[in-house]
Amino acid sequence: MVACNNNRKDVKAHITYFSSQNRQSLELENYILSNFDQALREDWIEPFYQPIVRILNGQSGNWEALARWRKPDNGMLLDEQLIPTLDRAGILYLLDLYMADKVIADLKKMQERGHL
Repeated sequence: MVACNNNRKDVKAHITYFSSQNRQSLELENYILSNFDQALREDWIEPFYQPIVRILNGQSGNWEALARWRKPDNGMLLDEQLIPTLDRAGILYLLDLYMADKVIADLKKMQERGHL
């Protein structure tokens, strides 16, 4: 099934083989989907802030929050691994809401410390 889904958009493909890369992708997707609720409950996912730099003048004034999932076994999943899986499952909005809550909480802490 995974091999077929990988070539679904390739109209010229007649034969598809299941590979170790397919297996790794499937295992990662299964891990994400089966642990996503727990990751949200236990704060395994956190915002990593990155400055947005203007190319014309090199100045930074804004920041973006990137989702990083710290796995309990000390591994890390990046947003480019999470987002496609959550999007295909129709639950990406849950990550959006979670990240918005985290960013707002961080902004409140910064404001309380006088950094804003």
